[in-house]
Amino acid sequence: MKSIKTAFLLCSFAFLMSCKGEKENENATPNFSIEAKQADWDRNEVDKLVKDAYKWIEKTDGSKFFRPFVKDSMIVGFDPISQSLYMKQMQESGYFATEFRNTIGRIFNKQDELLRSGKALWHDGELGPFDTGVNQWCNCQDTPTDDYDKMNVVIEKMTSDTAELYWNWVGFGEDWEQEHYHIKVIKEDGKWKIARMEGWDYEDNVKVSN
Repeated sequence: MKSIKTAFLLCSFAFLMSCKGEKENENATPNFSIEAKQADWDRNEVDKLVKDAYKWIEKTDGSKFFRPFVKDSMIVGFDPISQSLYMKQMQESGYFATEFRNTIGRIFNKQDELLRSGKALWHDGELGPFDTGVNQWCNCQDTPTDDYDKMNVVIEKMTSDTAELYWNWVGFGEDWEQEHYHIKVIKEDGKWKIARMEGWDYEDNVKVSN
């Protein structure tokens, strides 16, 4: 009789544990589904952010950003009013985080300081002392197309509020595919924004070549 009771208790315990496990699985499935949908949504938002930001860059006149002051055929600094207006446009676009805008501002101020002090010399009509020969927005001299929807965005690492990625051009030849441009994005005020761009590293952009 004792063995029958023991067996009954063991069976009851196993049944209860089985029910508990099924209940936990039922509860876990919706959470997993929500997390997966959120991750997919974030990836789509980051992809869209990068492409929309480049459309904005193409449309906006970037020459206003570093508009030079010329004196006696020498560029002796930049126009702060034009720079301020461009920075306002950049903020209003909603594509760029505070971190990135601050980096751009620091680059502008340092280059302006070096030109005004004479530590950097720039003859009007010639390549500047900070010029690397490529466009900082892409580290390139041209692009295979102006259709930025065709950019290939590859997210390498991602959390709920940061992502590291690169973009390249796929379908335009091996050389274009091998060129990777790295970007870091963050969530700021609940929206994905660009925080760092490979071509806009501070130290790289304040080196004087003359």
